[in-house]
Amino acid sequence: VLIFTVATKQISLGRMEQTRLEGNWWSQIKNLWLPVLTPWIAVAWLSCFLLTHSDMVVSNLYQVQTLTELAYLNASLGKPDWRIDLASCSLSIAVVALIVTFIARNPSFQSASTASQSAWSWAGDRHWLRFAWAAPIVACVGPLVLLPLSNLILKTGFVPPQLNSPSDASFSFSQAVTALAEAPSLYSDEALWTLKLCGWSALIAVILSSIMLAIVERWAIMAWPVILLLMLIFALPGPSINQLAISTFNRSGSFWNLVYNDSLIPTIFCLQFRLLPIAFAMILPGWKAVQRRYESQWKLESFHKLGGPLPMFAHALKFPLGLAIIICVAIAAGELNCYLLVLPPGVTPLAMRIFELLHYAVRFRESALLLGIAMIGIVISFLFLRRVVLQ
Repeated sequence: VLIFTVATKQISLGRMEQTRLEGNWWSQIKNLWLPVLTPWIAVAWLSCFLLTHSDMVVSNLYQVQTLTELAYLNASLGKPDWRIDLASCSLSIAVVALIVTFIARNPSFQSASTASQSAWSWAGDRHWLRFAWAAPIVACVGPLVLLPLSNLILKTGFVPPQLNSPSDASFSFSQAVTALAEAPSLYSDEALWTLKLCGWSALIAVILSSIMLAIVERWAIMAWPVILLLMLIFALPGPSINQLAISTFNRSGSFWNLVYNDSLIPTIFCLQFRLLPIAFAMILPGWKAVQRRYESQWKLESFHKLGGPLPMFAHALKFPLGLAIIICVAIAAGELNCYLLVLPPGVTPLAMRIFELLHYAVRFRESALLLGIAMIGIVISFLFLRRVVLQ
């Protein structure tokens, strides 16, 4: 949905009106929409393929023998097979190469960060066209949200039947409310570890991506190497990232033992492979927008001096940077496969606890925990989406 939203902004309103006057709706789809959207559809498909291939949580729960799952099983047993790792990484690199090829060969990708008009604003006051545009998206996304939430609500208040009356299963609203109220205290340690791990990882990712963006702005020749590097590290399967962290930090010596077993450094290192590309992609549009807003001041020599317009530029970037940190925290909280094998003893974030619980019976207290996390995520998403729309 996000990729298609960006894609539709590449179609100018003038071209829409011209094709509408020259022919019917089918000619508009054939001559305008399909040529522009085809490369974006390909990139969307490849991106979904890449994200699915690099994940092993679902395949582990359902025992699906994917390359990533095999690499994880071998690594967890202490018997990593370099052939499986090589095959898994090669597939990811091949997909990245296809994505880069599509981006490099289609000019519509180059203007993605500067597009501002809404492609479906051509509908004007014809609300039925807006509804026809939005209905398929709602029909696809709605069940993905409503079904898990409904399932968690039912499980949170579900009262199982007794042995002497197996048909007396019921739903208890008071049990659901009590379980929701008790969940924070029952899983306070896991929540604290999650906040520490995700907070530091997101902050470091935003700082590093800002430095990389500054390098790209200073030396334009570095743009493609930086983008290619970010895509490659994002494409690495989770078990391969774990193996890289183990070979880097699991060494002999008291210092390395302290780093590997008694700190979050290896885990934060692994999370950068997922967060750096996302932080870079989040900050880039805001950077471009602020740069266009202060283009005249940016060309002045005084802009780069302390006390000049530079503080004003930094203040304007406050919202993109804050939004990037919040989104990186949310993604890090749900990420698990890239650091599953390098968690130090005694550290159990919420994602790890949920992953353990999913291998057993999920009771009403665990369902309340998941429901509470989902509700917090929905509220935060709504507030930030509203802020983005206002911006």
